[in-house]
Amino acid sequence: MKKILYVLSALPGALLAQPTIPASDVPNPGSSLAYCHLDDTPTITPGADQVWFIGGTVNYYDSFDFMPTSLVPGGSNFPTATIAFSDAAQEFYGFFAFAGADLNYLGFFDNNNTADYHFTNPWTYMKYPCSMGTQWTDTYAFENGPLQTISYVADGYGTLIGPGGFLENVLKVRSTEVWSDTIINGVHLQTVDISDRFWRPGEAFHVGFVLKTENRVDGVVVNENYSVELKSSLAVGMEENQAYAIGVQARPNPATDQVTLTFGAQGAVRIEVIDALGQVMGTPVQRTVAPGVSSEELNVQGWPAGQYCARITMANGDQGSVRFIMH
Repeated sequence: MKKILYVLSALPGALLAQPTIPASDVPNPGSSLAYCHLDDTPTITPGADQVWFIGGTVNYYDSFDFMPTSLVPGGSNFPTATIAFSDAAQEFYGFFAFAGADLNYLGFFDNNNTADYHFTNPWTYMKYPCSMGTQWTDTYAFENGPLQTISYVADGYGTLIGPGGFLENVLKVRSTEVWSDTIINGVHLQTVDISDRFWRPGEAFHVGFVLKTENRVDGVVVNENYSVELKSSLAVGMEENQAYAIGVQARPNPATDQVTLTFGAQGAVRIEVIDALGQVMGTPVQRTVAPGVSSEELNVQGWPAGQYCARITMANGDQGSVRFIMH
């Protein structure tokens, strides 16, 4: 599959403030975040003032819905839990306990098989407050299995851009876990999970997640598998079903006489607006932009009321689009 994620350097202009994820952002009953799962194979870099582009086709949508433990199946089996969550289909219910500075994952209830599964040594999923440089190492065990060690470090912050929008002031927390480590006939075999979770102040849970599983032979990566999740508002709808690589936002939306497009791209771009009948409005804009986030102000005064689609195309064929409405 064509790689459509570009990890670029810092935003042009002013530097972003370093975000801190406070304990007040711990999920509470009623919190909900909608996610989409994307087909992408990104490489995520650490550092300050990063711009992370995540693209790909939306495979399906899901959500995390948080609720009191007393209201969900299996809740009585996790007496120390302070919050429960479920997926959109309610096929499972997970249980967290917030204690001190730690958000601990206690286990989950399988609603299909009516069975519960416990971390006999809870998994510390997040520490609060969390900011650039925060790190911790956790040792956990699942269902009396062997102890697993996972290390975390908040190693980056910046702007997270998806196919349909972007979020600034995002903190990246990377975790690394060796799932298997064996030597067979003198050959060193390892399976390593490297996860990047993107957190943002004011959000109850991470707004993006990239899991890369590496299979290594004598220290050399021979195979990689990815799992990518992104907050739904950052992605195009499933009905568009295209591998858009450029995140675009339109403000204000609805618009009256002017609309500003904000987008992530680099190099030569073509900007055009199409009406509901498929006609191009005015003359397309051709310009060259530096890597990072750019903007373009469009004069839409006098345009008929209705829905429009702004489309941005890079020289390599990558595209992004956003719909906006004219009053």
